[in-house]
Amino acid sequence: MKRVTPKTLADRQNNKGKYADLPKLKDILVDLSVRDSPKVIRKLRLIGEALEFSEMQDKIRIPGTKETKRVPFPDAHRNGLPTRIGHDDHALCPWRKLGYVASRRFAQKCLEEQEDGTWVHKILVKGPSVFDPFFDWQLGRREEDDGDISTFLGGDVAPAVKIQALKDATKLGGVDYRVFVNPKDMALTEDHINLLRAVRVPSADELNAFRNEYNEDRENDPEMPEWRDWFEFGHDIRRIFKYTPPVSDDAAESSSAAPAQEDTAGEDNEETTSASPAADADLDVSDVNWDF
Repeated sequence: MKRVTPKTLADRQNNKGKYADLPKLKDILVDLSVRDSPKVIRKLRLIGEALEFSEMQDKIRIPGTKETKRVPFPDAHRNGLPTRIGHDDHALCPWRKLGYVASRRFAQKCLEEQEDGTWVHKILVKGPSVFDPFFDWQLGRREEDDGDISTFLGGDVAPAVKIQALKDATKLGGVDYRVFVNPKDMALTEDHINLLRAVRVPSADELNAFRNEYNEDRENDPEMPEWRDWFEFGHDIRRIFKYTPPVSDDAAESSSAAPAQEDTAGEDNEETTSASPAADADLDVSDVNWDF
């Protein structure tokens, strides 16, 4: 416990002003919600590589059916968010052991073009219906085996992409996503990189660790693009979408829960991917304003 003194009260008051200046979560994520409009279009320039994670829903599959039922998380009384981020190792994930439904999600840094032609640093968070077209495009370009064309959408020179979100009750999640890749390349300029740099630049030690880890992976996957320090500039998606462990020990007490299943039917549910509330779970106040 910590004593409340006039000094700590003054510090708290001073921090309120600093906190209010931080960006809100909804302003950091690319907004593809069709709640207020039947059609939304976003033009993006992807940055670096996409990271995959599992978003755990507070629902469990009904045995013998494809239906699910809502079951509050065991730590819901301490963490009121409706989702959790699963452990990268499925065998070690307590949420999967309890049978909670997992959905595949991807997060990637990007620049979003505004109406006035300027660019703003954002994070794109969606499921396979948006990201698979990116991956398919990159694989297709590599298969052309042409050293003069771009093959990596997050690299130095690559096309911008356009995403259309159309309200459609017949589609999963009630949204039809359409992805288009510009036929012309767009070079990242120093001004673009400065937009990332203005948000965050890891320390020299952190960058060195990231670089070494990346280059080690590249030895086993030589088609990975050459490392760029700016891959790690900007919003720290590793931290924002890191594993959410149970707040209490309740989750470890169940011994009869069914294994978790991937929720392909809900992988692009508008409620969880437009502005994923799971991102709040591990977001430090030094990164973003929690206020919506």
